[in-house]
Amino acid sequence: MICAVNYLNLENEKRMKNISDTLSELAAVLDEAADIGIIKAYSLIGGLAVSTRGRPRATNDIDFMILSSTTDLKPLKKYFDQKKYDCVLFKGDAHDPLPGVLRIYSEERLEIADIIPTNSKWQDEMVMASEKVEFGGNHSVPVLLAEDLIILKLKAGGTQDILDVEMLLQTNKQLDENRLMIMASRSGTKKSLEKIRKKLTAK
Repeated sequence: MICAVNYLNLENEKRMKNISDTLSELAAVLDEAADIGIIKAYSLIGGLAVSTRGRPRATNDIDFMILSSTTDLKPLKKYFDQKKYDCVLFKGDAHDPLPGVLRIYSEERLEIADIIPTNSKWQDEMVMASEKVEFGGNHSVPVLLAEDLIILKLKAGGTQDILDVEMLLQTNKQLDENRLMIMASRSGTKKSLEKIRKKLTAK
């Protein structure tokens, strides 16, 4: 188990505590959902996951990927509803790479978390391979491996995603190269990975 609290270097201690507490609360609900079979497993992705696997960066986003027997998020939404969470289910359209997103809101109607289902076998395997990380001593949360986080970020392809990939490649000197290349091939991101590595080598 890795202790990640030192890597959550947010703007101030109060902010870090708030995010850590919220993360712990949501992870506890997801643990319960897994225990009763609503989902099979889950993992932290996004900015907080990047902070645990590389250099910290300020973020208020909490993003989870879940593995279940279906991409239908309605059963999980119903469970969060029962826990008195304010949440909305957004369904992806035919051109959307995501089958849907369950968004959790605070009492002030601020977005605090997104939960998305896996939509491929390689994503399923990433979630199952996640490693538990302790956040602030409150709760242990599964987090994607650095290799898998790199691939997921490459697949997303946004400006911040690419910056995250560069940082993760630079700060993780003992990556599992075999896993990284296999996942890059399976996800269709091999050329993008090679391009970024070539850029970093040229610096």
